[in-house]
Amino acid sequence: MDEISPALGAIITANNYLHDVATGLMLMSFGAIWLVSRRFHPDSGERAAGLYLSLYGAVTRIAKFSLVWILVGGVPRTIYYTRLEWAPAVGDTQVVAIAIKHVLVFAMVGAGVYYWTIFKKQANRIRQELQG
Repeated sequence: MDEISPALGAIITANNYLHDVATGLMLMSFGAIWLVSRRFHPDSGERAAGLYLSLYGAVTRIAKFSLVWILVGGVPRTIYYTRLEWAPAVGDTQVVAIAIKHVLVFAMVGAGVYYWTIFKKQANRIRQELQG
């Protein structure tokens, strides 16, 4: 089981790159909705409220898709890590680096989820105001 085919290696490598892209997209989604929410004012008018809701919906879909890709794509990445990404020159030190990276990313995701609940409440409030 140590040997993997070049085709499987290429697929896993592509998955790993896309996993990193998904992580970036998710974090950028958090940043984008945070910026939009900070600049939106309830008295900005109906067009601004509609734009906010549209952006909130689009960015939410991107973030959810990214999260699913991170979770699903992380499985093969973990399984094949030592065969495709392990850097012998770095040795076991990379385990510490990976742990630090994951602690930082989990903290960012946690903060993102926390703020997303606030943004969701704001979006729901805007929807109610527009409806009546």
